[in-house]
Amino acid sequence: RRVDTLAREAETAACGAEAAQLRAETRQGGSLSDHGAALARELFGLARTPEAAAEGFFAKLSQGMAESTGTAPQRMLFAIDGLDRLPPVEAGVFLSTAHRLLARTGFVMLVALERDQIGAALGEFDPALAAARLDRAVHLSYDLGPVAPDPADLAGRLLEARVAEPATPLPVDPSQSALDRPLQPFEMELVRRLAPFTGGTPRSVKRFVTAYRMARADPRLLQAAAGSFAMLALALALDGTGAGTEVAGFDADLAVGRLTMDQASDFGRAFGAAVSATGPELGSADMRRGLAVAHSYSRRG
Repeated sequence: RRVDTLAREAETAACGAEAAQLRAETRQGGSLSDHGAALARELFGLARTPEAAAEGFFAKLSQGMAESTGTAPQRMLFAIDGLDRLPPVEAGVFLSTAHRLLARTGFVMLVALERDQIGAALGEFDPALAAARLDRAVHLSYDLGPVAPDPADLAGRLLEARVAEPATPLPVDPSQSALDRPLQPFEMELVRRLAPFTGGTPRSVKRFVTAYRMARADPRLLQAAAGSFAMLALALALDGTGAGTEVAGFDADLAVGRLTMDQASDFGRAFGAAVSATGPELGSADMRRGLAVAHSYSRRG
């Protein structure tokens, strides 16, 4: 046993020496792939477990991207699909593990999932914490809605022999992004005034700001009036709070031309804050336009 122990120690020392030599060589020159190969040999050769090797690999990769002078990518996107093939509990464990490994500078994780099922899995032993755990793992959500609300219509389209001509797409300038469009002064004030209604925690405020910055670039809001952005921000600020349950009822009232609310309620006060930032001229159609977009980015679905 003593001989075996000495042999393992010698092998580990040899791996460490080889890794040190590789680091020295790659510092002197080499491409990004050379650095990646050396990093993989070092981490997976010395790590005690696959889990430790994976955590070390992603940590070093993120650090290398952050410290790069231009040779490494600024962002890395990890797209994960197929979680619906796993039992809900296993899918929840997978999501938690992926979040632990990839919640690093420069990484973006994109996941297709059934939110309610994953939430139930994360709260299997403590349902009260399910929403909080899911919020930590998913910073921004987009609801695709039902793929085929009418099964008969879907069957008809699948049987249709003719292929419809695609609509002419809007011209796109690849050098420009709606996400980079600066916020208007009234939007800055709007977000500031609604931030206190998000729940008050740093995570809830950050989620609100992130969701608004993404949702305002939605094509449905192209050339939209200020009222649309006011209702978009209002609904996103209240998403996940008790007052958020009133958004659907408010939208239904707008649909029939009715606008009534308790000004002293949280929803009423948030509505007043939104109106004070954009002005009282809010058309029903404009408000419903903003609420429709907010629904896509809502955690309530």
